[in-house]
Amino acid sequence: MKRKKLGLALGSGGARGIAHIGFLKVLSENGIEIDCISGSSMGAVIGSIFCTGTSCEEMADKAKILRLRDLIDIEFLFFKKMGFFKGLKRETMIKEFLFDKDFSDCVIPFCCVAVDIMTGEKIVLNEGSLCSAVMASSAIPAVFAPVEIDGRKLVDGGLLTRLPIDETRNMGADIVIAVDVLGDTLTAMPPKNIFSTLIRTINIMDWEITKHSLEKADLVVTIEQPEVDQFVTKNLDKSIEAGEMAANKALPLIKKLLDNR
Repeated sequence: MKRKKLGLALGSGGARGIAHIGFLKVLSENGIEIDCISGSSMGAVIGSIFCTGTSCEEMADKAKILRLRDLIDIEFLFFKKMGFFKGLKRETMIKEFLFDKDFSDCVIPFCCVAVDIMTGEKIVLNEGSLCSAVMASSAIPAVFAPVEIDGRKLVDGGLLTRLPIDETRNMGADIVIAVDVLGDTLTAMPPKNIFSTLIRTINIMDWEITKHSLEKADLVVTIEQPEVDQFVTKNLDKSIEAGEMAANKALPLIKKLLDNR
């Protein structure tokens, strides 16, 4: 009998996406073989680094000392640009792990999603420069400028696809585990200012899209991390711990799925 392939869909979620490190760490420690990974936004960042062979311990060490100043470089003429930040620091950080690697350099097959800001199309990236693809998948609109790839201006994949479940299935995965770091964010505290009102508005639209796609996965693991703000690089150690806790809790279900391979 042919062995069934296991694929992970790592979801978007800003700083909360650091929890993916903890989730992957537990799977690795338990000898669970992953055949492919797809990622959206921060899920693309963590997924790509993991798929090129970097250990979860190394990623965790870097994440625990990460500060907002390591990522932001204000574009002072932002009103004439397409992003509030230049994105050079973000690119430098990503390249510390990915260097000039292509998708073909991944030891585990990987893809990520982005959105064409001109047409509104979802774009699946699975060839060429890994760094460019990940930069595009995690380019929050208006915060970071779009990334141009093959003539398209691409932004954050989480706009349309928080969890790239279909993409994981299309890579050949027979069993798909979706790892969601946001959950139903509508249960969070009510907005208190203009920024939080905007984020909540986006989350409403996002949840309406996401909740209808969850049934496509064989298992959805939601990582609860109320102490972690998706837009603040604080308590990231707690985010990693939350990922580990969620993975350990889901481990019996994951093993049951794999036993049926």
